This record gives sequence, C-alpha cells and structure tokens, in this order.
Amino acid sequence: MKIINLTKLLLITILMSVGFNLYATPIPSYKGIPKKDVNFAKFLKKNHNKIVQLDLLIQDPDDFDFITYGYRSVSPTFDIAPIGKVKYDAYIECDKINNPNAETTIDKCAPYVQWDTETGHLTGKFKVLSKGKNGMGSMLYYLVATK
Repeated sequence: MKIINLTKLLLITILMSVGFNLYATPIPSYKGIPKKDVNFAKFLKKNHNKIVQLDLLIQDPDDFDFITYGYRSVSPTFDIAPIGKVKYDAYIECDKINNPNAETTIDKCAPYVQWDTETGHLTGKFKVLSKGKNGMGSMLYYLVATK
C-alpha cells in the first residue's frame, strides 16, 4: 500500500514539474530598429516558426504608410538591415486576428499589435515564418500577428 501511494506521489510531482516548465519557457523577444540592426535578421532566422515578442522602432517616415495601409494595399511591410549582400523584407499578417472595426490594414491586428504612426513604434506578439526568397531576391519573412 505504501509503495502505491509513493508511486502516485512521485507521478504527480513529475507531472507538475513538467507542466510548470512548459509554461515557464520565455518567449524570445527583440527590441530595436530593424532597418539599422543586422541582429534583427539574425533573430528572425533563429526564431523561424516560433512565437516572438517584438518592440520595434520604424524610423523611416515612408515606411509608416507601408505599415498603416499595406504595401500596394496587400500587407503591412517594413525594411530590415541586410546581412552582407542579402536583403530582407518583413510582412505583417493580420488575417488571424482580423479586427472587424479596422480602418487601416495594421488596425486588423488590434488590440494585440500596437502601432503608433507618430513615433513609428510597433509592438506585439508574432509567429515568424520564412517564405524564402521573393521575386526580387530578398529573403521574405511573414510576421503573423497572434493573440
């Protein structure tokens, strides 16, 4: 009888510790200026197919329209610093959230992605998906907004 109780206690302890460790794993995060920092492209490569937390500063005012309204009204986009001769592009995908009250393309991600057009500050949680090279030879990454 004591062996059965000891086994149950041991099993419960193991299951609880495994469960806590699963939820305690931190989300990879990046804070910076993607157009100037080559580490952002490296961060995207390293975290392909993972959920990440981003806190970005988009400095180029021309990029503001691309993020607010989407490049050619398709998807919000911004430039990333190249690594050597390899250029990188990032597209923000909001279709999974698709806020029905959205007035702009990036608003479809609200309230889970925050975008300030005055400061160029973009924050949110995304799943990083590599799409390989696009037609112009740049490496293409989709940042799928998540809840």
